[in-house]
Amino acid sequence: MESTNRGLQSRRLQALPVYLFEDLALKRAKKEAEGVEVIDLSIGNPDLGAPQTAIESVGRNIDKADLHGYTPQWVERTFRQAVSEWMQRRFGVIVDPDTEVLPLIGTKEGLAHLTLAIVDPSDVVLVPDPAYPVYERSVILAGARVVSMPLLAENAYLPDFSDFSDIRPKLIFLNYPNNPTSAIADKDFYRLTIEYARSTGAIVVNDAAYAEVVFNGYRSSSILEIEDAREVAVEFHSFSKTFSMAGWRVGFVVGSRPAIEALSKIKSNLDSGVFAPILLAAVSLLDSSWRECAPMIEEYGRRRRMLMGAL
Repeated sequence: MESTNRGLQSRRLQALPVYLFEDLALKRAKKEAEGVEVIDLSIGNPDLGAPQTAIESVGRNIDKADLHGYTPQWVERTFRQAVSEWMQRRFGVIVDPDTEVLPLIGTKEGLAHLTLAIVDPSDVVLVPDPAYPVYERSVILAGARVVSMPLLAENAYLPDFSDFSDIRPKLIFLNYPNNPTSAIADKDFYRLTIEYARSTGAIVVNDAAYAEVVFNGYRSSSILEIEDAREVAVEFHSFSKTFSMAGWRVGFVVGSRPAIEALSKIKSNLDSGVFAPILLAAVSLLDSSWRECAPMIEEYGRRRRMLMGAL
């Protein structure tokens, strides 16, 4: 039966290993069935519940019949505008809401779809090691070649682009603040990244899912703050970790107009957008300058201190 099932799968799908967090979930279930109490440190699944602002917004809109169909254009336009205004307030970055902003059904699908939209089987993609599995898996599904960028302690867990001077990648995946190393990137590193991307013709993908999950007064930067970055870079932001909304599946990408256009084209063919009441709830959080995230980050900080003390 197993061989028959594999026969139904494309060679690209067969090339994928078991998804890391699926494997860990199975191991956890096995241990719990044996009566073992498990502390789950695998997938980052927030447990604090969504902010009241978002819940109240959904409550106001959930029974509006005109929001139950495909997402109305005015809702998406409202979201794009809210993202544009937030990027300017938060990072001082100006993005065109119509051409440089795109809502996502969570950043996971956006990252994977962007790879499919841009990468051909003959292309090379630079992927950090270690990294969120979706980067590598999306490249495999696109039929392209993964080249690993080691994240080493001696380089502050930042890739060294001088190691790849003879490579002309199509995409470069970054993720700062970093998962899983917790490393951060400063503007000098982002400048080097943009210089390398411009010299090789690559598009930089900065996954900033943890941009607000920071401690001790640190304030993360956006790669789009670097001059000319919008020509060669896109940045992904998520509501999952910051607002304990992983199950709501909402995020956005901003930056390079051609990259946004390519992603929009593939998404229009493969998905139908975010449920309108959820998108409007996300707008309510953007409009509030994300102040609802502060108590959550404080709680994460408390847990972090407890864990560090125990270790």
